[in-house]
Amino acid sequence: MAQKRLEQAAAFDPDFASPLNDLGYIYGYLGDYHHALQIMQHYVAFLPGQPNPEDSYAEILRMAGKYEEALEHYRKALTIDPNFHSSQLGIADTYALMSQQSRARKEYFNARVLAADKVTELQDVMQSAFTYVRERDFRGADLAFQGVAQQARHAGLSILEAEAWRMRARLQIITAPAHLVEVETLQTGKRLGLIPRKRVQRLELEYLQKAEQTITEAKAISESDRQDEHALLLRERVEAAAGRGFLAEASEGLAELEGMATDSPSSVIQAAFNGAKGAVLLYQGKYDDAIPLLARDDHNAFSLYRSAYADQKTGKTAWAAGRLAATMAFNEPTAEQAFVGPLHELGAPIKDAKLAVKTLNVRPF
Repeated sequence: MAQKRLEQAAAFDPDFASPLNDLGYIYGYLGDYHHALQIMQHYVAFLPGQPNPEDSYAEILRMAGKYEEALEHYRKALTIDPNFHSSQLGIADTYALMSQQSRARKEYFNARVLAADKVTELQDVMQSAFTYVRERDFRGADLAFQGVAQQARHAGLSILEAEAWRMRARLQIITAPAHLVEVETLQTGKRLGLIPRKRVQRLELEYLQKAEQTITEAKAISESDRQDEHALLLRERVEAAAGRGFLAEASEGLAELEGMATDSPSSVIQAAFNGAKGAVLLYQGKYDDAIPLLARDDHNAFSLYRSAYADQKTGKTAWAAGRLAATMAFNEPTAEQAFVGPLHELGAPIKDAKLAVKTLNVRPF
């Protein structure tokens, strides 16, 4: 409906700038980069000398995987306004997606300098921390997330502190894409069945508890933000338990998450429930049941990867290739995208994956 209204507005007055930006992003999120880039080109031409059109154009280029062109337009925006934080952050994110992590960290520092407030500054620091995940330097990542948690606590930014603890917990579970789909303990490299369970150290539970305590005690956040973060923590707990083979524990957390999803229209909570339940079913080998739930969480790189795996396991090889391509074309610098890893780790030729996207018209995210 929103897309239709914006198209009508743009058709009525092609030089009305307001709907152009929004419509360009809608086409981008649908994976229709041809139309998205056309609209953004018009947006830039209509408002020359302003940084935001260049910034928006750059972001769509980055989403389309046109990294060098994206960098060019981010820099044009900064030429117009050297203090335009969004474009400096865009440059850093683009280098991170290009696997140039050392350069990305320098650019994140430059973005941090331009941040208008402490929240934005620490969000930049958090993004920089993910560069270590992309490098598979998990010790470096853990120290970076720990630093974010400490700074956020000092600044009274509870949501950011909780997120940093949540990422530290994730590092205990996910260190390779295979850990998203296979039940396994990561503490010793052995299966849980070979280790007395009382000896299994689950440091992720300690970190998740710290995150939960942070948002429970926080006084400066809204109830809706508190509930959203609680849902994300529940999802992390559920997937961690299922990934270690503790299905009863996973089911308990999933039941609470389902109750939240029943009572709340929050898109964060809905996605957390669908993604978590899909993950649990996948770890159980119930691939057909997992696929539709994971499909409802298709803005999440973990769920995209799991969908590809489930399709492969159920013999849907063409769809598996398409969904894997969608994961590989997920050019958004999210936490999940960082953990899924470089394209070569996903186990499919890039050329074939791109062909699958074109053939199957699979959305990239």
